Amino acid sequence: LFRDQIREHESTLHPDINRDYIDGYLKKMKERHSEPFSSFQENYLLGNTVESLVGGSGPSSFRVFWLLHVCAQNPITVQSRIQKEIDDVVGHRRRPTWQDREAMPFTMACLQEILRWKSLTPVGNQRGVLEDTFIGGYLIPKGSTVLLNSMGVHRNQEHWETPDEFDPSRFLTNADTNLAKKYDHFVPFGLGRRNCPGKTLAYVQMFLYVATLLQRFRVFPEDEDRLPCLDSLDVTPAHPSVQKLRFVLR
Repeated sequence: LFRDQIREHESTLHPDINRDYIDGYLKKMKERHSEPFSSFQENYLLGNTVESLVGGSGPSSFRVFWLLHVCAQNPITVQSRIQKEIDDVVGHRRRPTWQDREAMPFTMACLQEILRWKSLTPVGNQRGVLEDTFIGGYLIPKGSTVLLNSMGVHRNQEHWETPDEFDPSRFLTNADTNLAKKYDHFVPFGLGRRNCPGKTLAYVQMFLYVATLLQRFRVFPEDEDRLPCLDSLDVTPAHPSVQKLRFVLR
């Protein structure tokens, strides 16, 4: 399937128009085809395309699932507040857009809190140490492989009050009316120059899914007498246990 898409792009490539990532990559391949060890090769393009699709859909959908479970368990403090922002900013005559986020600080705070509370990747990608480095009095030798323990950062009581609880107000300022500009110790997409390139895409997907669903539906547990279980400390991308929710038209 992906190879077919690449072939189709090759046959319809326009020198002055980039329709998408594949177009741009194919042009780079042509520019550097004479280099003996070019990093722009078709097998890399294929791998990057597959990784972008998988990485750009699965983890974000897990976060949406979690937030919907939180809404079902907290219909007043979370779900109703998100829906009020949707009603005030978007209304019911059109669909939410990414631009609407600027007037919906509580909704964005909920997305950021779900990323902190249920870490996207509890342990980040491998990094190499380029030179002997001392951290906290400990020697990290050159050539060592290190991992970012993002879950450890996000659940550290020194940096977050009641870190095991879902609390969007952590990311709000001015009486919960504005989104904070800077978030210390918030690293859901990694650190440094090589942090996750899909950060913006993840936020766009999460925002549009949540805003569109809650614009049209109220979310309830399948069984009103049994709230969804929100306990999970997996070391893989966290996702809820199989539980059913009810969606009722507003």
